[in-house]
This record gives sequence, structure tokens and C-alpha cells, in this order.
Amino acid sequence: MISGIALLGAAPPQLLPARELMAFTLASHILLVPFGAALPFLTPLMRYRGLRFIGPALVLLYRLDTRGDLEPLTDTDLRGRAR
Repeated sequence: MISGIALLGAAPPQLLPARELMAFTLASHILLVPFGAALPFLTPLMRYRGLRFIGPALVLLYRLDTRGDLEPLTDTDLRGRAR
């Protein structure tokens, strides 16, 4: 019967770094995959909450701002008259 020490000595030198890398990638996927699964569900939910509680006008402003279509607002735009 082969002892455990003999098995450890017979392993190629690249085996331990390969296993460490495999463990790291598995752990990072375990942490990141739930976010990828939850975000498509949370996006419409937060949009509904925004439309229901904040108001459609602000949701439109947020959407335009995130796309980059919103020009910087001036006092004239906000008040309808020059200051």
C-alpha cells in the first residue's frame, strides 16, 4: 500500500497552484452568480417602485441621465424664466 507522503511527493509541481486557482475561481463564481441571477429580477421591481412612489417624471429624468441624453439643466429650464 502506498503511503500519503509518497503520494504528495509524486504530485507534479504545478498541481498545487492549479488547485488554488480552481478554488479561487469557484469561490468567486459562488459569490458573483447570485448577483447575476437577482439583477434581472430587481431591475423591473425597482422601476415599478420608482413609477409608483417617486413619479414618472423623475423616472424619465433618471433614464435620460443614465443614457447620456440629458443636457445639464439651467435655472431657466427649472423655473421657466431667467433669474
